[in-house]
Amino acid sequence: MVVRMRGLRFLAFAVVIGCSLAACGPSVSSDDTGGDDTGDGGNGPDAYQGPRGGIAGTVWMPMHSPTQAPKGGAERGRYLVDHVSLCGDCHTPRNRFGVPKQSFYMAGADEKSGPLGEAVPNITPDKETGIGDWKRDDIAELLISGTKPDLDNVQGLMYEVIQGTPHGYKDMRKEDALAIADYLKSIPPIKNKVK
Repeated sequence: MVVRMRGLRFLAFAVVIGCSLAACGPSVSSDDTGGDDTGDGGNGPDAYQGPRGGIAGTVWMPMHSPTQAPKGGAERGRYLVDHVSLCGDCHTPRNRFGVPKQSFYMAGADEKSGPLGEAVPNITPDKETGIGDWKRDDIAELLISGTKPDLDNVQGLMYEVIQGTPHGYKDMRKEDALAIADYLKSIPPIKNKVK
């Protein structure tokens, strides 16, 4: 992979991050244009890169943000989760190098690996350890008001992102909160009991 910096070309060894060009998929181009090789500008059906296997296991690869936000449904929810609200920054645990463990995408993090030493819940649709029993309206209500289905309220960092300074999730449109809920209900359930 070749990276341009101020007119000079530097060779970036993908092995350093534990993957080879073949394992990184279409988001890594073997030419020096920096584009993908799908010919669609990163908006095709495989624009979402997700986890990629490599020498050191699963690594996080940059995702292409679509040129236009999807208008609705789970695709809009995925866009909002991965590119706007960045839910995975807290709800996906990280390895000792700080790289998100994509095999635990949205499965929560314990106090050791959670942000600022806080445990973060599993928000996959796993019925035992996640939010699999929640209705889509329950998820939307939590995002907008901070109220859980059991009428408890969120605490810590989630409270802060809902309240915002000055804008937070509380200001999002109901349709967007429902789109996020649709997407979260569509991802694979992952059993991960957060302690």
